[in-house]
Amino acid sequence: MGIVPLAVALLGLLALALVWRRDQAAARRRRDGFLDDCRRLFEGGTLTRGAAAYPTLRGRHCGRMVTLLPFVEALTPRKLPSLWLAMRLDGPTGTRGTLDVLMRPVGVEFYSPFTELPHRIDPPPGWPEGAVVKCDDPDALPDGPALEAIGALLRDPRLKEVLITPGFLRLVWQADEGDRGGYLLFRQARFAADRLDPGRLEGWLGRLHALDEALRPEAPEKLALRA
Repeated sequence: MGIVPLAVALLGLLALALVWRRDQAAARRRRDGFLDDCRRLFEGGTLTRGAAAYPTLRGRHCGRMVTLLPFVEALTPRKLPSLWLAMRLDGPTGTRGTLDVLMRPVGVEFYSPFTELPHRIDPPPGWPEGAVVKCDDPDALPDGPALEAIGALLRDPRLKEVLITPGFLRLVWQADEGDRGGYLLFRQARFAADRLDPGRLEGWLGRLHALDEALRPEAPEKLALRA
């Protein structure tokens, strides 16, 4: 290869590198602002921004500590990438064991303890098709009202996981699906939504608190109100 063609090739590579760096910087700016509009929903809400991942938002909502963690999953074959939002509500749930419900698991749910739980049980009657249930203690499952509340949540096709432990609840739902063109051409997870709509988030937060109430129908604070 002569000097001139080599120089042209090097300039081309440099231009591609500059374009890549520009696109990466723009993508990071979009990720960093994803939860900004939702911060006002939380008392003392704090954002933690990572080097590459989406930011985490943590604060009090309705008197309880909630953590929001967006993350991308692009490992499922023949499926567009998903932008999931994990919502965790801290505090005692009144349950003695761990229950994990996954909708349509495919074995790449790296965020879930599903594969580590030893017991697989049949879903209760009325739950939607595709729900797979595992737990660490079949004798420590939630009661009827809580199971009905979980079943109602699972009817939303955007919901991926309901995780209940003695110390916290977590819902994982699909905030967005990747752009088909960008993924097929460049294998990049590009999403249309740059920011999460606070109104949309409020609806899911309401569901999270409603499940907590269904799990703890006789919580101490409720008994005090009845006294």
